Amino acid sequence: MEVFYFNGKNVVSDYDFQRLDKDKLIWIRVVGNKEEKIQRIAEFTKVPFEEFQEFFDSDERSRLEQGRFLELIYQVPFLDKGEITTAPVNIFLINNIFITVEKERIITIEKIASLMRKRKLKFLFKSSIGEFLYYFLDKINDDFLLTIDKIANLADVLEGKEGDVSSKQLMKLYNYNVTLTHFNQALLANMEVLVGLRKSYFKKFTKHNLEMFSDLYYDKLHILDTEKIQREVISNLFNFQTVVATHKLNNFMKKLTSLALIIMVPTFITGLFGMNLKIPLADSDYGFAIVFGLMILVAGMFFAIFKKTDWL
Repeated sequence: MEVFYFNGKNVVSDYDFQRLDKDKLIWIRVVGNKEEKIQRIAEFTKVPFEEFQEFFDSDERSRLEQGRFLELIYQVPFLDKGEITTAPVNIFLINNIFITVEKERIITIEKIASLMRKRKLKFLFKSSIGEFLYYFLDKINDDFLLTIDKIANLADVLEGKEGDVSSKQLMKLYNYNVTLTHFNQALLANMEVLVGLRKSYFKKFTKHNLEMFSDLYYDKLHILDTEKIQREVISNLFNFQTVVATHKLNNFMKKLTSLALIIMVPTFITGLFGMNLKIPLADSDYGFAIVFGLMILVAGMFFAIFKKTDWL
């Protein structure tokens, strides 16, 4: 657990709730299900312990609840064992107290915390709690867009190879397609939260805050459109790879069939003259040369025909 606040000069971190001034903006960050620390937060904020614990007990989708305090769950890009997916973050706004609860450490929020440890982002603590929330959600939106742009760059590189894609690259492309599918579901769920924030009646939000949430909503629409376009691009790349693979297979089968036919005719001729029967040219001094020449001639004719018809 980390607690950040502004002491008038710098952003500082303190774990002693007794020294915290509830009249000033405070950010409390919790990572993982640590009941003892969650209990301390519940006592400090006068919010039931179960409200915090519920987030860990179920896999909840994005939602917004308003009452004495505001609670929302928002989906965030998350790196899980090398694969990009999404994870929820639970956010509470209780008067001037801003609380984030993460099941596992989320990179987007870790970046913000890292800057505060370096005593940066002082301006956030001089703003309202609505602007504080806006900053977090805006950074999450930025990470969604940044990840989609990275996927788009890879798709552009593979598209430029004109079908010459390795199995490893194709698998990476498939994984990115799965990522975009997760993003689509997460972005749509987050949109519902932003719709609620735009019309929020939470007492700590100003009219300007609601306008900022509207900006986030339209930014999210843009990100959703970008994600859909990239998903279509990757789907088209998969279709193109299928066409290329089929075309290569057809060409290979044509060449294989052509070579088999070219080899088959000489084999048939040698088999015919190798029978233990009385056959023409058997007693001729030039029989071998004539038969060999015939094989070369027929094979050459087949080769010329297949070459002309683009089978070879």
